[in-house]
Amino acid sequence: APPRRYTYLRPALPQPGNAAAARPLLSEAIEEHRRGRIERAIQLYGDALRLNPAAFEAHDNLAVARLQQGDVPGALASAETALALRPDSASSRLHLALALDRAGFPIDAAAEAQRLLDEHPDDAAALLLLGNLCAQQLDQPDRARTHYRRLLELQPDHPQAGAIRRWLAGRSP
Repeated sequence: APPRRYTYLRPALPQPGNAAAARPLLSEAIEEHRRGRIERAIQLYGDALRLNPAAFEAHDNLAVARLQQGDVPGALASAETALALRPDSASSRLHLALALDRAGFPIDAAAEAQRLLDEHPDDAAALLLLGNLCAQQLDQPDRARTHYRRLLELQPDHPQAGAIRRWLAGRSP
């Protein structure tokens, strides 16, 4: 069977609201998120977005919080909305790629990671994600090797460097 593909939501651009009223809630949400209080952060991001539906940072951070909580469909929706607001956002593109991977759409996750690398060729998180997708799910070892080697050039002490080097050693031509 062919691999499942993601059907993009393509959300409408949210209309700006009361940014000044939303700002303190967003600040509180970010602080709660930083402290690991994910449920409270999600609630506060939602409160901020009710006041200002076009608050990019709230959508972007909400994608991360929802992914951390295991709400993959919510993370996908938040990341897509953040990208509707800022199509050039590297963080939102990465969050979408990570959510697509978690949702079981490796082809689409790889495409989003590649789009990120096309704009930001030294993005370590995108290099790792794309390398992992190519190595573990897409049966593209040559492509994985390219991304893994680039990551190691940029960050020889990356937390995954040992595992990547072992993988490369077992598959080098």
